[in-house]
Amino acid sequence: MIGKGKKERLVTVPDSYIDNVLSRYRSSLGLTPLPRIDEDSPMLPSRKTGAPLHQDSLNNVVEEAFDLVIKELVKTNRKQQALFIAGASSHWLRHTGATQALDESNETMLAEELGHASVKTTVEVYVAPAHRDRVRKGSTRKL
Repeated sequence: MIGKGKKERLVTVPDSYIDNVLSRYRSSLGLTPLPRIDEDSPMLPSRKTGAPLHQDSLNNVVEEAFDLVIKELVKTNRKQQALFIAGASSHWLRHTGATQALDESNETMLAEELGHASVKTTVEVYVAPAHRDRVRKGSTRKL
């Protein structure tokens, strides 16, 4: 993946994603469930050209998906959840994924995957808040 600053990034995903999402998506495109080593098909092709989606186009797809979720939440009278999702973005998804990855990876590996020049950035942005959340949730548990 090419990320911020046009830097190449290695992105890991949970096995459940590969089984439940990627394989079905690729099959819908007429591709094999998993990519071959010699395959050059883009992960998200343009509907018009088949070329990889540009970052702006991908952000638009994500925003449209969030808008559909918001409309459904409002329609089903879950306005508070809709307000929460209204602040979401592609970058928000990056933060969510990184926070979830904390359970499976150490700070150094996560920093490399996120493309942070310093592990300190990863610890301050992802590890410290996640630790605070765990402490806060744990303090209300009944023993």
